[in-house]
Amino acid sequence: MLENKTNYEVLEGKAVFPIVSTEKRINYQWNEISKNLDKRIQPITKDECDSIRSSGYSLPEVVNEDMILIRHPYRPNTLVDSNYDMQSYIEEKFGDYAVILNYLGATEQVLKAKITKRQTRTIEANGKIKSKAKFSLKGAFKRLTTDRFEVCYSLIINSKGGVNYEGAKKYAQEVGLENDPFVKMVLGLQEKPVKSLRADKVISKDYTDIFDAAATLQLMDGVFKLDGDFCKKVSSKEEISICQDLKFSKIG
Repeated sequence: MLENKTNYEVLEGKAVFPIVSTEKRINYQWNEISKNLDKRIQPITKDECDSIRSSGYSLPEVVNEDMILIRHPYRPNTLVDSNYDMQSYIEEKFGDYAVILNYLGATEQVLKAKITKRQTRTIEANGKIKSKAKFSLKGAFKRLTTDRFEVCYSLIINSKGGVNYEGAKKYAQEVGLENDPFVKMVLGLQEKPVKSLRADKVISKDYTDIFDAAATLQLMDGVFKLDGDFCKKVSSKEEISICQDLKFSKIG
C-alpha cells in the first residue's frame, strides 16, 4: 500500500490503472502476455486507491474492482474513469482555454473543435498499436471550408478584455496546460502582440496517447474485466484540431 505522497512508485510514469484484487495485483505479471502490455499500465487495488486519494490526488468518488482509471490527459494529480470521453475532454479543455484567453485580453473568442483525422486502432499480439486511417484532412485544414469538417464542439465568448499575462501563465501551470501547443502559442503573443488571430493546432495528442496505452489491455481480456463499451472506445482514434478566431484589446 502507498504510504505518503513522496512514495508513489506505483504511479510514476504510469497512465492506466485497472483496479483489481490484491491477488490479481500480484499474479497478473506472471502471465507471459503481460510483458506485451504498454509500460504505462499499472494495476492497483482499491486500498491503494484510498491511499492515493488521501495523499492529495483527485479520484472518482466511488471506485470498485474492475474499474479502469486513467490519468487525466493534462490536469495534474487527477485520475478519472476510463469512460472519460473525447467530448468531455474538449469541453473541459476549451473552458480552460477560455480562462487563459480572458487573462490575455481576448475580447472575442470563437473556438471550434474539429475532427481532422479518424482512425481504427488495432493491437498486435506483441502489444504494438496499428492505426488505419478512415479519413484524414490534415494539411488541408486551412483550405477547406467549415462545412467540410465534423465540428464536435463550439464555444463563443465575449468579454471586456484587460491583460494579465502572469495570471494566464499561472493558471496554465495550475491546470497542467503550460506545454499544450495552443496555450504555448497564445502565451507567446506577449512577445508579438496582435489584434486578431486565426490559426489551427492539433490539441488531442495528450488524450489519444493515454488510450493508445489503455488499448493494450485487450491482450489480457479475461484477466482484466473489459466491457464492450471500453473495447469499442479504444478501437477508434480521433485527431482533434482547434480552429480559433480571436480578437484582443491588447497583448503584453
